[in-house]
Amino acid sequence: MKKVICIVGPTGSGKTALSVKLAKSLGAEIINGDSVSIYKKLDIGSAKITPDEMDGVKHHLISHVALDEPYTVYNFQQDVRRLIDHIDRPFIVGGSGLYVKSSLYNYEFEQQDNIEFPNINEMIEVIRKTDPDVEIDLNNPRRIESAYRTIIHGQKRSDKTRKNEPLYDIYLIYLDLDRKILKKRLETRLDLMIEKGFIEETKSLINYDLNIIGYREIKEYLNGMTDLDTAKEKIITATMRFAKRQKTWFINQMKPKVYNALSPDLLDECLKDIKEFLEYKVMNIYLIGMPGSGKTTLGKKLAVELNKTFIDLDQYIEEKYLLYIDEIFGMYGEDKFREIETESLKDFIGKDYVISTGGGIVMKKANKALMDGLKIYINTPIETIEKRLKSSYNRPLLKSMTLEEIYDIRFLKYQGFADKIVSNSDDITKAVSDLVKIVTDWNNK
Repeated sequence: MKKVICIVGPTGSGKTALSVKLAKSLGAEIINGDSVSIYKKLDIGSAKITPDEMDGVKHHLISHVALDEPYTVYNFQQDVRRLIDHIDRPFIVGGSGLYVKSSLYNYEFEQQDNIEFPNINEMIEVIRKTDPDVEIDLNNPRRIESAYRTIIHGQKRSDKTRKNEPLYDIYLIYLDLDRKILKKRLETRLDLMIEKGFIEETKSLINYDLNIIGYREIKEYLNGMTDLDTAKEKIITATMRFAKRQKTWFINQMKPKVYNALSPDLLDECLKDIKEFLEYKVMNIYLIGMPGSGKTTLGKKLAVELNKTFIDLDQYIEEKYLLYIDEIFGMYGEDKFREIETESLKDFIGKDYVISTGGGIVMKKANKALMDGLKIYINTPIETIEKRLKSSYNRPLLKSMTLEEIYDIRFLKYQGFADKIVSNSDDITKAVSDLVKIVTDWNNK
């Protein structure tokens, strides 16, 4: 997975200045992640970076489209992904949460072509009939149109469940600062923007429908709906509210590393952490073990420690084929299941997951090459396994063999299949600690 560094945070937190310094130090190029700076003519009011401020660092998607040109989050997503593919070391810098996340995660949008929408009630009827499982706010016309558009394109909104699946290896920096200090910064910056010609810029765009914080309030002032002091007060209030929503959204949706924007060591701290991130090897970690070995519990805890996504291979197969594992065994037999298992492993090549998988994975030698990462056997005492399963494990494969026979056979195979072996009895904390050490040492090889 390609590595992408993101710097996000509220307006006025210092993202621009920090990103340029980091990019110069690391040889990076910057992709704009602000939905307003994308547009031409919105310069002063968007605090758009100037050529002097860029300081020789290449920037993308700044003044990218005309104000009257249709440009959606879908267009942004496609543009950013193309840029990431062609930039050796991409940075994304901005505070537009949905724009940033949809570019980096497996969000699925349709091409925003022209569709003649029927009335709301007719769209709701079509949605309910075609996609009864969808959860949608029926009081939100835009959501209804979006769900209807999805159906028109032959898909179901309820099937789109992968928006939290990252497409890249992401390091996300969130710049945080005290709200009182942020408000003071915003007030100072707004006065400076007005000195630079913010009012004149808005006046030149008076015929555009600018429902954007700052432009909206200055337009009200120009139209005689309020005085300048009131307009400024409304801009600060709206910006502070937006900053609060930004923080909540980024913290909950993208789990960033939070940095103190006012730290005197901010640049050094970020450089150190980013360099460690860039040196970290992207790889899958496979935890292999018998039923009852604790591989799933350990896998979930290890994924949290390593900030990776956890995948239970059996569960993944069940969701993919809409059948329980026991049903696949019963209907098709073990050979067919092993083929399905092998095909499913191909879905994870080049990813960065913690994957737990049953011991039968070793039955096909080809699987070893497909599992392109660190393979760890969870060696759990037979007595512990038997206790956990309570001697009631009746999968067809096991009916003709005792637990001891399966344990002996698979352990012999694991010794040549796995890269490392971790003991797991009842001390989960120690087992997780051992796993973290193994992964760290493996990465440092």
